[in-house]
Amino acid sequence: MIQDDVWIGANVTVTPGVTIGCGAVIGASTVVAKDVVPRTVVTGPGQTVRQTFPPR
Repeated sequence: MIQDDVWIGANVTVTPGVTIGCGAVIGASTVVAKDVVPRTVVTGPGQTVRQTFPPR
């Protein structure tokens, strides 16, 4: 499930059953295999780097 205000880069793979939280940013060529919490950045092929943004 992809929630509101999510930005997804080119060539991204999202595995079945994964939830991407509101306001998240998924970098190009990323494989998303785990749930992404709201307002985070996920980058890199096969790895997850998280950075929480301040609430809106």
